Amino acid sequence: MIKGQDSAVLYVSKLYDGTINDYSMLKKEFPPSIQWFENKEVRIDLGFQGFATDYRCQRVRIPHKRKRVAKGESNALSAEQVAYNKEVSSERVVIEHCIGRLKQMRFIQQTIRIHRRCFLNQLVGIAAGLANFKLSNRFIQTTDLQD
Repeated sequence: MIKGQDSAVLYVSKLYDGTINDYSMLKKEFPPSIQWFENKEVRIDLGFQGFATDYRCQRVRIPHKRKRVAKGESNALSAEQVAYNKEVSSERVVIEHCIGRLKQMRFIQQTIRIHRRCFLNQLVGIAAGLANFKLSNRFIQTTDLQD
């Protein structure tokens, strides 16, 4: 999912069967050969390791990951890395709220016994449109109350 400045859903990928890595889905939807994010600041989670090497963008905000070390060695992050991770996670809260607005539509989070992939993709698009409508309607209602 791609979110805009006003927390509106700008893009939702098609649905995939089975278990597939988030980063693999991103590479299928947005091939690295085309510079999609060249003039963008990208905020991603740890599921997208390798994004900075494959894609060119203005700035990448990804949290630091603890290193795997042998037993007995310390693998703790430094104080600066912990502070950076906290800052990045506070920015990701907005994105998680955006996903939560999609999940308010019950058909998104429940098992649907519809096997037509194109219809399921349309349902996800409708959920994104309804979430955006709810967001814009809330903005209109709050500005009307202030006048």
